[in-house]
Amino acid sequence: MINFPIVQNEWYAQRDDRTVRVPEAINFHQYKLYVIIGNDLNSVVSQVMAATALNILARWCRILRVEIPPDIISLLNIKPGYSFIDVVAEIMYDADPYGQFTFGPVDEKDGVEILIIGKTSKKIQRPCYWINAAGWLAGVGYGTPTAEMDEKDPNIIGPAFAACLGNAEIFKQAIGLKKPEEFSIYYSLYDYSLSFEPSSLQNPTLLEQFDLGRIHQVGCGAVGSAFDFFLSLTNWKGLVDLIDYDIVNFTNCNRSLIFSAWDAVEHQKKVNICKRNLEINKGISVLPYDGSYSDFIENQGYLQNCPDLILCLANDQNVWATIQNNFPPIVIHATTTINWGLNFGRHVPKKEWCIMCRFSKEIKDTFIPPCSEGMINNETQEEPIYGVLPFLSPASAIILLAELAKIGRGTPLAKDNFIQFSMKGKANKFISSRRSPDKDCICKDQDLKIYPKEIIKTKFSNLFHKLTT
Repeated sequence: MINFPIVQNEWYAQRDDRTVRVPEAINFHQYKLYVIIGNDLNSVVSQVMAATALNILARWCRILRVEIPPDIISLLNIKPGYSFIDVVAEIMYDADPYGQFTFGPVDEKDGVEILIIGKTSKKIQRPCYWINAAGWLAGVGYGTPTAEMDEKDPNIIGPAFAACLGNAEIFKQAIGLKKPEEFSIYYSLYDYSLSFEPSSLQNPTLLEQFDLGRIHQVGCGAVGSAFDFFLSLTNWKGLVDLIDYDIVNFTNCNRSLIFSAWDAVEHQKKVNICKRNLEINKGISVLPYDGSYSDFIENQGYLQNCPDLILCLANDQNVWATIQNNFPPIVIHATTTINWGLNFGRHVPKKEWCIMCRFSKEIKDTFIPPCSEGMINNETQEEPIYGVLPFLSPASAIILLAELAKIGRGTPLAKDNFIQFSMKGKANKFISSRRSPDKDCICKDQDLKIYPKEIIKTKFSNLFHKLTT
């Protein structure tokens, strides 16, 4: 902490405002946690898991002690070649300048709860929370990790999702929502299955490099900025048009993985922070646009900057209608929802429901859907303010990244195009379903014959025809 201009109480009141609006989210302010980072940190995926977990923890847990192997060099695109402990310390203090973060040996006899990240040779005599991952797989539990995980797979999707799962479990204990009891569960984000043994889950090798073409990322908020954090850690290639007009404020710092307290003090534009972060991946080219998607299309042109994919990560300025009325290619969206949940949706032209189908009631009622948790009505405002839990937006962004990975590797698209998941309980199943166009939606009348040739020739248009109907 160096001369942070906002006093401590005011900083926490604003930073945690969206967290405490979730009805159960109380009494976490003085929660203390020990974290033990596994001794095998010499892989990108293990470092992604550790850096993501600590990044999220620092956005709600104010007292952390981290035991981390010494002399480990960062393999991440974030300051490669620097000491890994210095990299994560900077991430944590950027997230919370007043955080009581220390680094050194952890004494289990203190009675403080412990989270183990990855595989450790340290002998712990009492049950602990743990996370582990490999490839598409993410594991979380309490007790003792029951399976070895292969950390050589370059796929960061499972490790990043494990970090979100671990945060959810710790947070539930911090607010008194659950008491520790032994369990272990593993998820595959390849097909959204779960098992008590990772060996029974699908975990195909992911191509380390592929080109996603041109992406219109509409929105650089909680999910969008978290997605950019993860995309920056891959070796994927592509051109991303970042489209947003908002600035960073203190309430954004409870859940975005790249917005710092200093960004909020300086009223930085979200699109500029996302650009700066994405560009640490040398394979990603970034074109920022400070404005709405309608303005972008009007001023920049749509077919002149034809997207191969559209990520709809915003819900204002009539963005759904703007996208659908311009005959889009594949459109995907990811949000957080009520009940500690998140969801993912996909639209393939003429085969699946579009975002107008998805949000038709909200459009008719001019109601902004809750991309968050809980709700507090405020009579002095036109719209209610929603609570947001710190780990939900990153988890939603990882689902988005997983779907892009499948598209990028040329995998035929899954039949189900809507996925839901809750992080409130344990051993929750992903719920998937197949959604067809609504009978009254405009997308039913948008025959592929009237789609511009530029859209028909986009990078992934062949996937339109591989989808099982």
